[in-house]
Amino acid sequence: MKTIYFDHFQTAAMKEAFDEAWYCMRFVGATGEKAVLLREQIASAIVEVASLGERNPHDLCHHALRRIPPVTRAYASDDRRE
Repeated sequence: MKTIYFDHFQTAAMKEAFDEAWYCMRFVGATGEKAVLLREQIASAIVEVASLGERNPHDLCHHALRRIPPVTRAYASDDRRE
């Protein structure tokens, strides 16, 4: 596995992308372990896309949200029924 380094500006863009993606997922209703899993998937997807060279926070967010499996979103929404 290749080590990838991000500078301050890239890290700031990834943080903004993560915050935006998490805000978009607020209606999913994930809590507890499901929320942790969802946040990890968002972060992992953002790092993956950023490592390919994407630096625009909105594009990072968009790509990250598209990489979250629909099953994850469905499981996360099960929390509202508990």
